[in-house]
Amino acid sequence: MKEYEIIGLERIEILMNMCKTYPKKAKRYTYLAKKISEKIGLPIPRKYKQWICKGCGEYLVPGKNCTVRLSNKIRYVTCKECKSIKRFKYASK
Repeated sequence: MKEYEIIGLERIEILMNMCKTYPKKAKRYTYLAKKISEKIGLPIPRKYKQWICKGCGEYLVPGKNCTVRLSNKIRYVTCKECKSIKRFKYASK
């Protein structure tokens, strides 16, 4: 891994942690993280990407701005801002 890729991933991690600390500015931080990932050519790590809304770019916090439902081994995360739904498997065989 190249030095600029390591620095970029560190910055993405810092921005995602700031989303939890400053929820009013979270949309801007997710936007910046996406721009950094595009610039360095690496995807946002999965543990952060699953909590970013694809529709509006908001950082999703269960109970605050999204709902989480579990059904048939699938986790449904619904954004309260734009009503978009993300689906994830949460159980394996």
